[in-house]
Amino acid sequence: MSKLDCLTLVEQARSEIFGPQRATWLGRLEQEYNPLRATLGQLLDSGEAVQGLRLAAGLREFWLSTGRIDEGRDWLRAFLALPQAKARTAIRAWALDVAGALAFWQSDQDAAQALMEEALAIRRELGDRQSIAHSLIHVGQYKSMFESNYTAARLLFEESLAIYRELDRKIGIAYVRHNLGNLALEQGEYSVAYPLLKEGLAILLDAKDIWAINFALDSLAGIAAGQGQSKRALRLAGASEALRESAGILLPPVWQAWVERLLEPARKMLDEEGCAVAWAEGR
Repeated sequence: MSKLDCLTLVEQARSEIFGPQRATWLGRLEQEYNPLRATLGQLLDSGEAVQGLRLAAGLREFWLSTGRIDEGRDWLRAFLALPQAKARTAIRAWALDVAGALAFWQSDQDAAQALMEEALAIRRELGDRQSIAHSLIHVGQYKSMFESNYTAARLLFEESLAIYRELDRKIGIAYVRHNLGNLALEQGEYSVAYPLLKEGLAILLDAKDIWAINFALDSLAGIAAGQGQSKRALRLAGASEALRESAGILLPPVWQAWVERLLEPARKMLDEEGCAVAWAEGR
């Protein structure tokens, strides 16, 4: 495959990989894995930072879903270190944001924070409102999941929500509502969390965003568990697991641990057989 063919393939995959065809596109990228790696090597050897960053960052979901996170981080680190990549441009900010996501998935907290915050800073300098809103979510997730700093996270999410509303970006609004719902869930505010998550999920279902629907189901399972609806909680969690497996979604360990903690009350209210039956029904 030529460099152009590789970039075209990855950009096509990016436009589809969060939707119903996710597994198909992940399979297509897996088939072309060797040519993609070879092209990344050629671009690095020739110092083509911009094209290299486009390709390495565009493979974000491939790195995450196939467990090749170390490789993705290595490629991004190498391209970001090239002289052409030093300018504070939109492509550098995007690559930093993706590198931060990969670090987040590995619970590499220091790296995730530094990469995400630099991406946000560049995007603020450039005035790219949609990208700023996107980065605000990621930094807010870091504050919430790793620091339990819910006040800081809420401020970041609310700023992101204001931007998405200004831009009339429904999918972005859904992402932020989901994160605000998770903050309320974490603090036991179920009456606040549920409408936020339910309304966000309605948008995600309409958009067929399989990736985000999966995370929303986990959160709704957590609400059900917290409200003593044990069977409903485990059914939702089972449905989420089945969707995850069919779509090729790997969860970050910090999220997995969070969900397991939320589900603990539900597991305690049912015996082992009851838990297994509810889970199977959900699947």
